[in-house]
Amino acid sequence: IACILAIFFTAFTWNREKKNDQVAVQPEYKNEINAPSSNKAILSLDDGRKIYLDSVGNGVLISQDNVNIEKLADGRLAYKAQSGGHASVYNTLNNPRGSKVIDITLADGSRVWLNNESSVRFPLAFGSDERRVIITGEAYFEVAKDTRRKFVVESNGTTTEVLGTHFNVNAYPDNNITTTLIEGSVQVKKGAEQLILRPGQQSIITGSSIQLVSNADVEDAVAWKNGLIVFDHTDIRTIFKLIERWYDVEVVVNGQLDVPKGIGELPRSMNLSDVLKVLELNHKLSFKVEGKKVIVLP
Repeated sequence: IACILAIFFTAFTWNREKKNDQVAVQPEYKNEINAPSSNKAILSLDDGRKIYLDSVGNGVLISQDNVNIEKLADGRLAYKAQSGGHASVYNTLNNPRGSKVIDITLADGSRVWLNNESSVRFPLAFGSDERRVIITGEAYFEVAKDTRRKFVVESNGTTTEVLGTHFNVNAYPDNNITTTLIEGSVQVKKGAEQLILRPGQQSIITGSSIQLVSNADVEDAVAWKNGLIVFDHTDIRTIFKLIERWYDVEVVVNGQLDVPKGIGELPRSMNLSDVLKVLELNHKLSFKVEGKKVIVLP
């Protein structure tokens, strides 16, 4: 009898410990959402054709009006113009939510990085008077120097004019339009208002007025291009917008949030659950993930 009881007790204890271990290793969220691992950008040609960059190989994708459009080994796009490229033929590059940052070299040698949920419209080859592109969302520019032709960026009724410089434009519809200068000089215009920026300065456009920030946090402004999620002095709803665009999710807030601005930075390669855990620890928030929906619990 004693032996039978000992065997029963041992089996019961082992099963209970096994169940506890299984509970302990269960993930905190029902499903994991990884950081973007591929580029899902879409190139729309002037004739209506679309090229999905995640489904084409490297090399020359198409030749159009004496311009070769190439996908390079590192995923970048490059426009290589021969003689006679047409400035009247336009292409548009769209980078959707849940896609890696895309880098494109335009026909004049200027480079443009596109953040998530952003686009740039540009000619195959620039004309002799100016170089003009139109963006939505956020883009970082390294403009090739050309003293004969200014480079003009249009975004939501605002223009930024340069000859050759490095700068970032954030023009998401739900934000103020912010231009941050890293190198060179730019002129920002909005209606009758205009402002010249020097390196380290930033312009913030609200309505029709332009505000100058003399000592801007340049590293924060371009963190997305450098693969970082930065929480420094960023309000929580702005962080949620960033999470929505990067992980292609919807953040639902139940009730009012009264939390301090964040501090620190995280690599964009982190899975969503790890980012949420950091927010839970630093902001005392709770989350529930259901499919593509992140619910902020009261």
